[in-house]
Amino acid sequence: MSAPPTLGDCCPKCDPFDFTASLPLTVTGEPDHPGSLCAFYRCHRGHEWTCWWDARSADWPLERRAA
Repeated sequence: MSAPPTLGDCCPKCDPFDFTASLPLTVTGEPDHPGSLCAFYRCHRGHEWTCWWDARSADWPLERRAA
């Protein structure tokens, strides 16, 4: 089994050449929007933002399957 992608994103306020992509602090699924992921980020300078991802497009597992 492979690990899900990291969902890295660049800060919308920082110059994209200043820092590398930030990894999400948390990722949650949204019960009202099946297949959607909500990722919360904080860059090295302390800016915070939220990014929505489509789970299938990001190759994120949607459900766990018993082995």
